[in-house]
Amino acid sequence: LAKGVAGVVAAPVVGTLMGVGQILRGAVNTPGAVSAGIEGKIWDPKSEEWVTPTPYNLMENYYQILDRKEEEEKAANEGDGGKLLGSRKVKETKLYEVLGVNTNATQKQIRKAYYKEALKSHPDKNPDNPEAKTRFQLLSKAYQVLSNPQLRADYDRFGESAAEGVRFDVVSATAVFFTALFGSEHFEPFVGEFALGSRLSKVLSGADMEGDGEGGASGAAAAAASSSAELLGDEADERAQQERQVKCAVNTLALIEPYVNGEKEGFQRSIREVTARLVNAPFGAKLVRAMGHAYQIAADMYLGYETSFMGVKGTVAATLKSARKMKKSISLATEGFHAVRAASRIATSADAGHAMSLKDPAVDAKVVSVEGPRITRIVKLESRDNMYTELQMDGMVEKMSVVKALSGANSSSSINSSNSKSNSSSSSSSSGRRDGIVFEEGKNYGFHKRAIWCDQGVRGIFRVVVNRDPAAATDKKEDFSTPITGEKDAAANEYKQSGGNKNDSASAETSNAGGGGEEMTPARARASQRELEKSLPVFLKAMWAFTELDVNDTIHGVCKKLFSDVGVDSVTRRERAKGIKELAKILLEAKASGTDKESKAAQGQFSGEDAKGHFMNALQFALMKTTQENKDDST
Repeated sequence: LAKGVAGVVAAPVVGTLMGVGQILRGAVNTPGAVSAGIEGKIWDPKSEEWVTPTPYNLMENYYQILDRKEEEEKAANEGDGGKLLGSRKVKETKLYEVLGVNTNATQKQIRKAYYKEALKSHPDKNPDNPEAKTRFQLLSKAYQVLSNPQLRADYDRFGESAAEGVRFDVVSATAVFFTALFGSEHFEPFVGEFALGSRLSKVLSGADMEGDGEGGASGAAAAAASSSAELLGDEADERAQQERQVKCAVNTLALIEPYVNGEKEGFQRSIREVTARLVNAPFGAKLVRAMGHAYQIAADMYLGYETSFMGVKGTVAATLKSARKMKKSISLATEGFHAVRAASRIATSADAGHAMSLKDPAVDAKVVSVEGPRITRIVKLESRDNMYTELQMDGMVEKMSVVKALSGANSSSSINSSNSKSNSSSSSSSSGRRDGIVFEEGKNYGFHKRAIWCDQGVRGIFRVVVNRDPAAATDKKEDFSTPITGEKDAAANEYKQSGGNKNDSASAETSNAGGGGEEMTPARARASQRELEKSLPVFLKAMWAFTELDVNDTIHGVCKKLFSDVGVDSVTRRERAKGIKELAKILLEAKASGTDKESKAAQGQFSGEDAKGHFMNALQFALMKTTQENKDDST
C-alpha cells in the first residue's frame, strides 16, 4: 500500500521538475516564439523547430479516430493476434469462474464482470456477511490476473501457481474510482478522462509486480522512481491525449454551435444551466475556474494574433499562459513534496523492517530476573512524533505492564535514572498518565507475539516478561536456544537495590532474533491506516494540482483544434473563438451553492474524515455507474 502511494505522489513532482524546465527554456526563447506565433507556426518537439503546421480538419480527424477504435475493438473481440482465446487450452478455470466469464472472454467482458460482482460483494454493502471480504479480495485477485495480458497468459499455461504473487492492493482501487474524485462524470464532455486516472492503473500494477524484494521506505522510493516515468506518459499516452482532445473539441463545438449561428441568448442560457450542475460537484468550483481561465486565455491568444496590431494582444495572452502554467507547476512541486513526505511516513509506519531489536544501541533495556525460560526486563519505549514504535524481544511476550509514564518534554530520562526514587513518584505517573496521555493497553501500547509497541505519543518504562521456551512459540519459527549468560542474581539484586541498573546490551539481547522480516502486528496495521487517512487531504491536493495542469493543457489543445480547423472558413473560426470567450466568462462568474460542507467540497477543501468519506463515495459511485452501464449494454 505504502509503496503504491509513494509512487503515485512522487510522479507529479518528477513531472513538475521536467515541466518547469521546459517552461524556463520557453521563456528564454520567447522572442522567437512570438515571431513564430504571428507567422502561424507551431513548435515540433521531435525536430525541436518551429514549423508550418499541416492543414488540420477536425471532423476528418474525429472520424479517423472512430474508424480506428472500431477496428481495435473488433480485433480485441477476436483475441490476441486475431485468434480466439477459447481455442487455447487453459490449465485451470478457477479465476474465470470467480468472475463468471468464459475462457475466451474479452478484456471488456472481464472488466464489466469484475465491476458487477465487486459491487455486490463489497464489504461495505455486506457488513453482516463475514465471507464478503474474502469474496471481494478473490474477485480483485482474479481481475488483476485476467486483466493483465502477460499474467493471464501465465495463468492459462501454469494455473494459479503463476498468480501466487498477485495481492489485493487498496491503492490499486484508486485507478477504478479516480475519475469520480473530481466530479469527472460531469466534466467529461469538456475535458474527457483525466490523464492521471487513465495512467494510474499502469503505474500501480507495475509497482505491484515488483514484489517484496525491497521493503519499507527504500522500497517505496524505488517504486516511486520507477512509477514516475510511467506516470509521465509515453507515445501511447500521447496518442490517447490527442484522441481525448479531439473528442472534447467535438463536444465543445456542439456547445458553442448556437453562439456561432447567432443564437447568443439561447447559448448563454444553456451554458448557465450546465455550469450550475458542474460548479456544485466535488472540486467543481475549482475545476470550473480552471476551465474558465484556460478558455479565456486560449481565445485571447487566437483573437489577439488575428485582430490586434502585430499580434500584440496575442503575445500578451501567450505570456499570461506561460506565467499561469509556471505558477501551477510550482504549486504542484510544493504539494507533491508534501505528499511524498506523507507517503514516506506511511511507508515507515507500515514496514515491519523498521522495528527495533534489543541489539540496537539506542534501546534502553535491563534484565531484572531470569526464571527458567522466562526473562523479565525493564524497557524504555517511546512513541516519537506520535508515530508507532515497535521493539522485537528475544522470546514470546507473556506480559507487559507500565512501570512509569514519562513526560514528553523529558527525552533524556533513562532506565538508569529510574531508581528507587521512581517508586515514590506521583500518582499521575504511576497510574499511567502523563501530559494528558492516558496509557491504554491495546490502544496506545501493548504486545503481540514477540513484539512490544507504543503509539500516539506514549513514552514510558515498562516491565516485560518473555518466554524463550520454543514450546511457547505460536508459529514454531523462533530459535530461543541461545543462553542468557549468568546474570540473574546480579541483575535481580541490583534491581532490588536501585530500581534497575543492569544494561543487558552486551548479553541477553545477543539472543534476539527480531528485526526485519517480522509480520505486521495488528497495532502497526492500525497505525498505518491512521497515517494513510490523515494524509488523504495531502494526497488530494497533490492529485488536484496535477489534474489542474492536465485540464489546462487539454483545454488549450482543444481550442487549438477548434481554431485551426480548415474544415471551416476563417470567419467561422473567429466566431468559435468569440463563443469560447463567452463560455469562459460564464464559467468564471459561476459560484457554488448548498451547505457549508457542500461548498467546501466544491472548493476542494476536505478535512481528514471528509477526505476519507470522499474517497469511499467515489469508489461506490464508480462501481454503481459501471453496473448501470452493464445493464444498459445487456438491454
